Amino acid sequence: MRHGPAAAMAVAAAVLAAAFPLGAAAQPSPERLKAAVTAVKPAAVETMQALANIETGSGHGPGLAQMARLLSERLRALGAQVELVPAEPSVGSNVVGRFAGSGTRSLMLIAHYDTVHPPGSLAREPVRIEGNRLYGPGVGDSKGGIALMLHALQILKDAGWNGWGRLTVVFNPDEEIGSRGSGPLIQKLAAEHDTVLSFEPTLAIRDSVLTGASGTANGVLEVKGRAAHAGVEPAAGRNALVELAHQIVQLSDLSMPERGVSMHWTVGQAGDKRNVIPDAASATADIRMVDMAGLKTLEDAVRERIAKKRVPDTEVSFRIDVNRPAFKGDAKTDVLVARAQAIYREIGRDLNVVGSTGGGTDAGYAQAGGRAAVLESLGMPGMGFHAKAEWVDLDKVEARLYLATRMIVEASR
Repeated sequence: MRHGPAAAMAVAAAVLAAAFPLGAAAQPSPERLKAAVTAVKPAAVETMQALANIETGSGHGPGLAQMARLLSERLRALGAQVELVPAEPSVGSNVVGRFAGSGTRSLMLIAHYDTVHPPGSLAREPVRIEGNRLYGPGVGDSKGGIALMLHALQILKDAGWNGWGRLTVVFNPDEEIGSRGSGPLIQKLAAEHDTVLSFEPTLAIRDSVLTGASGTANGVLEVKGRAAHAGVEPAAGRNALVELAHQIVQLSDLSMPERGVSMHWTVGQAGDKRNVIPDAASATADIRMVDMAGLKTLEDAVRERIAKKRVPDTEVSFRIDVNRPAFKGDAKTDVLVARAQAIYREIGRDLNVVGSTGGGTDAGYAQAGGRAAVLESLGMPGMGFHAKAEWVDLDKVEARLYLATRMIVEASR
C-alpha cells in the first residue's frame, strides 16, 4: 500500500534517528551510512515518482514553475536559503539553495529538472514500477539524480553533520535546450567553489561516473539565390534549395573522430510556395567537440568546400554558434574518481569510469569556471533516456545514494 512521499520520509526519519543519536556531530561512519541509505530507499523512490509525475518539458512554463516551487520547498526544509534566478532567455527559473556549514571547503551540486518530453507525455507513458525498473518521462535524466541529491542531504542533516564550509545546490530548467539561461550562472558559481558534483544519469549496463563530455554547437549554412516562376521562367532563378542540397552532400563527411569533432546535418528549410524557385535556404548541423581546436579545424574545412558551388550566382555562408563548452577531466577530476571508486568498494561494488561521451553536460560550464574539481554522472543508472520507455534501476538506488552521500562528505574534507 502506498502512502506518499511524506509517509515514506517519516518512516525513514524514525529509522535514521535511531542510527544517528541526537547531537552526533562527528563524521558519520560508513556503517551508519549504509544503514541510513537502506532506510531511506523507499522515500527516495517515492521522490523520484513524485518528480517524474510533474511534466517539465523544456519551455513548458506551468510544469517548470510547479517543479521550481516543489524543489524550493524541499531545499528550505533541509535548511537552505533559496533563491529563484530567472533563466532568461529560457523559460523557468534556476533554483539555487545555499547551506552554511562548520568546515572550510566549498561544494556545489548541480542537476537539471527540465526534460525532452513534451506536455501530454504522462498520458502516454505513465510513471510506474515494473519489476526492478521505475519508468517515467525524465525519471533518469535527471530527476533520479535530483532525488539522490535531496535524500543524501537529508541523511546528513539527520546525522547532524554539515562539515562543508559552504554548499550550493543548483537545479536548472533548460539543460536539454543548451542551458542558455543557466550555463553562465553555473560557470560563475562554480568559480566560487572547490568541487562540483553533477548528477546526470549513467547507463545501467555501466554503473559509472563520467570524466568527459562533448561541447555542443550549431553549424548554420545559409544560401541566397534568386526567385523566379517555377513554370514560366525557372532558368531566370537561382535555386537556393538545389545549392543547399549540393553543399550538404559535399559537407556530409567532415566529421573528424581523430580530432574529437563531429558534424551531422539535422534541420533544413527552403521555400514556402510550390511554384516559386526559392531564393533562400538554410540548414543546421549538430556539432560535437572535445575542445575548441577541433572546432576550428572543422570550420576551416567547411569554408574551403563551400567555395565549390553548383548553382552560379548564389551566395553561400557558414557560421558556428557555440552552445555548451566541453567537459574534459583533469588531474582534479582524477582525484574525485579515485574517491568515488574507493567509496563503491566499501559496499562491495566496482565503479566504472567512462572517459568521454557525445552528450553535452553542464559539467562543461562548471569546469569553465576555472577553479573547481568536477565529476559528472553521479545520478541514477538507467536506460532509454530521451525515449518513450525511460527507466532507472531500483536495485541500484542504495548504492548510488551511498555514493552521493559519501562523496559530499569526502569533498567537504
